[in-house]
Amino acid sequence: MKNKQYQKFSIVMGVYNGDDTIDKAIRKIFQIDYPHDHFEIIVVDDHSTDSTYSILKSLEEEAKQLKINFQVLRNRHNLGRIKTRLKGFKRASFQRVLILDVRSMIEPNTLKKASKYSNNTSLISNYYTQKDNSLDDRILYLLRRRYYQPYWGRTAPIELTEKNFNKVPKGTGGFITN
Repeated sequence: MKNKQYQKFSIVMGVYNGDDTIDKAIRKIFQIDYPHDHFEIIVVDDHSTDSTYSILKSLEEEAKQLKINFQVLRNRHNLGRIKTRLKGFKRASFQRVLILDVRSMIEPNTLKKASKYSNNTSLISNYYTQKDNSLDDRILYLLRRRYYQPYWGRTAPIELTEKNFNKVPKGTGGFITN
């Protein structure tokens, strides 16, 4: 594919106290097999009380060396997940927006796969999610798996429609919209 055929994406991630996974999640995005001038990364820290913000700031220099547009924003106080993601969404430069969770470990070919769909298609995809293996985490995993069948565990993007909207998992996967 030539560069002019690639769609442009804004990757938005909201995070609160994610110091255990943020470094790995961002480095996975840095490894995307896609022209670096065709995507940007916007991470909004929701006033974390751990080392999340300092980890993000330390990744800025690496992004600059890779020639990746990497923006780190920080809320003055905790606003919650929806308002934090919305803040990142409003800063997006491109029409296609990929919303990720801090525990989402994106695959290198995600944007290439998403580029095959039209700009009018909203997609959702399930990525590998970092788990802490606690009893609560395992119970929630089993409940989500049972509730979201037959969509659970699919790695191919799923086109969202009115018919399947309430049956498709939308928590920690990637969501692409325009």
